[in-house]
Amino acid sequence: MALPQQSQTLQQMRRSIGKNLSIVIDGSATSTTDTSSLIDTKNLLGADDQYNQQEVKIYDATGSIVDGETSIVSDFDSATNDATCAPVFSAAITALDKYEMWKTPWRIADIDDAINQAINELT
Repeated sequence: MALPQQSQTLQQMRRSIGKNLSIVIDGSATSTTDTSSLIDTKNLLGADDQYNQQEVKIYDATGSIVDGETSIVSDFDSATNDATCAPVFSAAITALDKYEMWKTPWRIADIDDAINQAINELT
């Protein structure tokens, strides 16, 4: 189990915690379509609607989408591994853009707040 280290960023600590608790998918888009679609044929292997209402955050984007953009999965189609997100992103998610997807009811802001509270307790 990886432990958060002082040299880690908030984002790295958040993803590490999510992985250890099995509440986050840390993946990478496998194709490019439009501003509402996140397609990942390697990590999004669930049934129809399995990822609905989960929060998505883009990071290490390779295309024109802005790092840090978030959205919510409104529909998941297992036949195409397509998580439709609303609101739509500012640009199309392109192949190799990285994302984190959090299981419901977890929200990124809540995880960040818990990390910041823990840091404040220690300092």
